[in-house]
Amino acid sequence: MVPDPRPRDADAASRLLGREPPEAYLAAWQRALKARLDEDQRDGRFSVGLFRLGDELFAVPTETVVEVHPLAPVRSVPGRTGEVFRGLVSLRGEIHLCASLHALFRLDEAQGVSAEEQRLLVVQNDGQSWALIVDEVLDFERFDPSDLQDAQVTVTKSAVHFTNGVVRTPAGPAARVDPGRLFEGLGRSLQ
Repeated sequence: MVPDPRPRDADAASRLLGREPPEAYLAAWQRALKARLDEDQRDGRFSVGLFRLGDELFAVPTETVVEVHPLAPVRSVPGRTGEVFRGLVSLRGEIHLCASLHALFRLDEAQGVSAEEQRLLVVQNDGQSWALIVDEVLDFERFDPSDLQDAQVTVTKSAVHFTNGVVRTPAGPAARVDPGRLFEGLGRSLQ
């Protein structure tokens, strides 16, 4: 009888994938990514993460996006939880403030969107970090400055307060979120 090699193979794979990457490897990737960002900045190009709230598309600057997660349990904070500030969420052992962009932008909750489809878009600006509940994260794309137009009232008027233009994307026009205005509104939800 031949012994089953799979448990040993699983241990080997786990060791291989769980090891720390060499420092030179990470440094090389950092240089490569920074060079691309520097090139985009010289050309005036900008990168955004596209997400959906109901029928509306939004674009947030990529440099503010930390990560994207499936929706996780949100723990309410007694006396603080409200429409916008939903509570705290633990992602990979880190605690994040969690907010509903539907409530902040005063958009109706999307009908027919399940919790399995929703995502937590973790964003950071000036040392503040939030996990934002969105209906869908579509993609991250780079655009030419000519793709950016002045803000139009294509979304709810209260959502326009948080945006600073409209980006023409393959999925349709997306309101570009201004990180400063967004984090200011999120901060007000805690008061």
